[in-house]
Amino acid sequence: MKLFCLLCISIVILLAFIFICVSRLLAGSVYHTSYQSVEFIRSLNRNASTEVDATFFNPAGTARLEDGLYFYLSNHSLFQTKTIEDTTILPASMNSVQLKDEYVGDVNAYIFPNAYVVYKTEDWAFFGGLLPLAGGGSADFSEGFPSLQISALRLIGNPLDEGDPSSTVTGLDSFISEFKGSSVYFSGQLGLAYNLNDTISIALAGRTAYAYNKYDGKITAIYSTQADEQRSLTQNIDFKETGICYSIITGVNAAPTSELNIGVKFEYNTKLVLERDKSSGDTSSYPDGERTKKTLPMVATLGISYMIMPGLRIETDFSNYFNKQVDWDGAEDDYNHGWEAGIGLEYVINSKLKASAGYLYTIKGATEESLSEMSMYLDLHQIGLGAVYSVNQDVDVSIGYMYGIYMEEEVDSLSKNFGLEGTLKLDQTVWDIGIGLTYKAM
Repeated sequence: MKLFCLLCISIVILLAFIFICVSRLLAGSVYHTSYQSVEFIRSLNRNASTEVDATFFNPAGTARLEDGLYFYLSNHSLFQTKTIEDTTILPASMNSVQLKDEYVGDVNAYIFPNAYVVYKTEDWAFFGGLLPLAGGGSADFSEGFPSLQISALRLIGNPLDEGDPSSTVTGLDSFISEFKGSSVYFSGQLGLAYNLNDTISIALAGRTAYAYNKYDGKITAIYSTQADEQRSLTQNIDFKETGICYSIITGVNAAPTSELNIGVKFEYNTKLVLERDKSSGDTSSYPDGERTKKTLPMVATLGISYMIMPGLRIETDFSNYFNKQVDWDGAEDDYNHGWEAGIGLEYVINSKLKASAGYLYTIKGATEESLSEMSMYLDLHQIGLGAVYSVNQDVDVSIGYMYGIYMEEEVDSLSKNFGLEGTLKLDQTVWDIGIGLTYKAM
């Protein structure tokens, strides 16, 4: 049936939207996740870190720690709201069910942990980490989104059964869609760092990640026909996508003076291919074994930390994401390189307590051609603040809060895809709260 085929296409579109939303919830760029410690949340600038979270942000900086065995554990809870305002004008033949003025999707990650360990001895540091490299959230789109409903409305005036004029659709009486998706890239990292001298340290690390995406949902459309009867179609989906990827990380740390520290890191392309595994449901439009390229771009980072006066440190970051040097099956042509830059301050209140605050501006690299309701790669401003409390000489507890405001964009993707008049206004907000613990065991 034409209805069945059209709804299959619509579901594929929605699944792409869900995947984008859950796997980019915490992204610093199109794919990468920057929120890898509570120390980052409270300052938003950690590329020059010489603490335990340098395992991720500045691997060579781990060699600047004092000798000992360090453990770090933190967890964040993140909450994002995606809003689509629709001004689409439908032709009279498609007005049986009005489009909503606003579609809202909630993307949440209640558990987003980071765990690091560093063993520093003389000029050597050995480190490891477990973290969600991307994803980490679940998406709930209880109202669907505009393209899905428009696809169903386009059946009006067409027969549901070939050669049977009485089955011609005269109106869409009811349309219900419920979809949920979850995504996480479980990642493990191991590496070592070495002090070449009192100023320069170098690092080499390897990382592997296992990607796991899960989707399930249902769509129901009820139509009126010329035979003055209602016809109902329900379609269910239930499948997952998995893949494994590997990458190499190098880093250099320079400490020209006791007040100044500079960190540099380079992550090479992380080639990832996701393979689809059908569990159940009507999944003929996305068969078992279908493979999709989702390479994580190369990343180059620079961080500078400077003690401008006793008790007051300023930190600044710059990160570049090489979106155009990847293979996304041609989609990379619609993106520019992404980047982010920020500045933060940390103030020592007393021997037990330090407070910090920071700002980060992120450019995702999306162009007008790539932005749509399915690809909400909006640029954003982020503000973070928090504190760290030293329980004793071996235990520190940190807390952080971050709020992000995305830069609203207006797109005409429905006009391009369906030939309809009107635009979509895309907007998002995100906030994060977390707590972390650092323990020096020896």
